[in-house]
Amino acid sequence: MDYEQTIKVLKKFADVDTIKELSDILNVNYVTFNTWATRKEIPLKRIKEFSEKLGIDMNLITNPKMDNYKELVEEMKTFFNVKSLEEVAEKLGYKKNNANNWRNNKQLSAQALKKYYDLKNNKKHIIKTSNIENIIKIRYFPNVYASAGFGNDNSDENFQTI
Repeated sequence: MDYEQTIKVLKKFADVDTIKELSDILNVNYVTFNTWATRKEIPLKRIKEFSEKLGIDMNLITNPKMDNYKELVEEMKTFFNVKSLEEVAEKLGYKKNNANNWRNNKQLSAQALKKYYDLKNNKKHIIKTSNIENIIKIRYFPNVYASAGFGNDNSDENFQTI
């Protein structure tokens, strides 16, 4: 894949503006990017590594034109257990009219894809019940006090689930 196109896609998903920022996020020496620029490509194994670090599907980096748009939309509808792209948009925190833009462009925004993959990768934290769709259980310790000082300890570990 073309180096410039790959960098453009990686910057979009990492939400950065410069290669220096990208190199910091991906934990790659900045000089390595210069080497890849000279060769005009990034090795596929590194692209795979970057997709894992950014929490996105490798196809989104290697196939930015999203030839698999319909498959991705169907996957998202199945994941959210909805019937329309408008409902997918709502599940991702967008307005329904964003779905029209995605449909017209046959492409989802990088931010929407990032949100989707974040949710998909953290699915184990979401519990579905018949009455309530998305519940995240958090342990609340009402009688535990903490400080960043000298390491005081509080032995009361009773908690409530909220």
